[in-house]
Amino acid sequence: AAAQPDFEPAARQPPRRGRVLAGLAAVSLLAAAAYHGNGYVQRRQALQSQVSVLPGTPEGLRAVRQSDGRFLLPRLAGRSPDPGQLERFQAAQAARGWKLDELGQGAWMLAPEPGSPR
Repeated sequence: AAAQPDFEPAARQPPRRGRVLAGLAAVSLLAAAAYHGNGYVQRRQALQSQVSVLPGTPEGLRAVRQSDGRFLLPRLAGRSPDPGQLERFQAAQAARGWKLDELGQGAWMLAPEPGSPR
């Protein structure tokens, strides 16, 4: 009877090159995920820094300050502002000299009345 060797033949062991390539692919995927994840977080933080809190802003709306000092008030996804709150907000802003215009598609623009001080 032939003696059985105590080791596995080289053909059955996975090649080292394959393990190295798999490791490099995994590292590349992790680096890509980290890069794009960081970009996503940076964009979210930039958007949050533009969001401004206006007293009395109706629930369901977000106030985003524009570069010219006006405010864009888009509707939050899946939410609609209460018409009563919207009317009270519009009246309060009119008392301050600001005008609320509906842009359509669930968005409003708040801008100073022409000739009124900001």
